[in-house]
Amino acid sequence: MANSCRNCQYLSRTNQLVTRVQLLEKIGISDQTLLVGIKALKYLGFTVKRQDRYLQITWNPSDSAENVAEAAVAQFLAAVREEQFQQQYFAEVPLSTIVAIAVLPV
Repeated sequence: MANSCRNCQYLSRTNQLVTRVQLLEKIGISDQTLLVGIKALKYLGFTVKRQDRYLQITWNPSDSAENVAEAAVAQFLAAVREEQFQQQYFAEVPLSTIVAIAVLPV
């Protein structure tokens, strides 16, 4: 999250617009996890506005709600860890093992 916050602070400071795809590639996460991250950023005082295909991220430190922000950040970090685990797991586990688990009776 620290790198993500630094990236957002940079985008805010430079008033630079960024596409959703650019954010996804830079951070290395999925759309669903990005939405969780945007929610967390809002609680940290960032405003994310959509302009056509671009996102504009601005920082308003007075808008920060720290208690809620901590929970939102924790949720985002958990989503990132889960996504990274799944990417690693499915990259390393043999397909035959995944198929064997999938066909087990419930």
